Amino acid sequence: MERINLTNYRLNHLAKYKLSRNVVSTEARIYFYPQKTKWETEMKVLKLFYRDLDEDRIRNIEFLNDNKEDLSSIPALVIPESIVSYYGVDKGIVMPFIDNTNLADILKFRNMEESVKINYLKEVGETLNELSLLRKYNSKFKNFALSDLHEANIIVDSESNNIKIIDIDSAYTGNGISTSKYLTVNENLDIYGYNLSNKYPVNENDSFIPNEQTDLYCYHMMILNHLYGGNVARLSQDEFYYYLEYLYKLGANEDFLDSCLRLYINQENINPKDFLDGLDKIAGRAHKNVYNANKGRIK
Repeated sequence: MERINLTNYRLNHLAKYKLSRNVVSTEARIYFYPQKTKWETEMKVLKLFYRDLDEDRIRNIEFLNDNKEDLSSIPALVIPESIVSYYGVDKGIVMPFIDNTNLADILKFRNMEESVKINYLKEVGETLNELSLLRKYNSKFKNFALSDLHEANIIVDSESNNIKIIDIDSAYTGNGISTSKYLTVNENLDIYGYNLSNKYPVNENDSFIPNEQTDLYCYHMMILNHLYGGNVARLSQDEFYYYLEYLYKLGANEDFLDSCLRLYINQENINPKDFLDGLDKIAGRAHKNVYNANKGRIK
């Protein structure tokens, strides 16, 4: 895998990539990175981490790059191209530049049809289906999981109008532990109290080990958070089930609600992609403000 040596002079002449207010990067600074080839200069993106890259992260990045041909069957994945060394220390990665709008922004656009937003969420589910097939038929990817799956790590390509999943340098390949915020903030995932250790395994430090089940959990949270307008992962289990009952009363697809019910029981999570039709019709009434005003009427 190519390694690029970055100097302070070069860094000071790079333009910063401005993130929207709905997207916060807590682990790295992002820059536009013009990269010269033999014939032209191509725009890339430099992700320069605040901390040095540890061995697990480097192994993950190298795994992604070494297997990019296999991963090319999943067009939504944005694969790191180079590791960046800053004065002898591995500090960053170079990725393709994609003119885009972040999905976290799109889901908040008031002037966009809800059906369009739901279709983008369906694309996320389709990508998870493609990953499931890759795990099934390619043994190199049997432990592969996106891990840090949430809407701010997904962009919509302005040219193709399809989703792209970024920041997969933190994907789980069998090395290291890096899980989505939807897992780390959720006190309901008491694997000992609810016997969920097969679905959401932890290591000796009680850190969640990413797998297909955790990815599907995060995907459900993305959908529910969009409907709710807040972080459903922070709701108590009783409140979570009460909200699902509210969605049922609004006319949400019962198969979708059944897939949500699986999240906190000892049954495998399923991909709800095919059950999202109709959610656009109830999105406004599903918002937490409307829910809180009406939940006492649920019978």
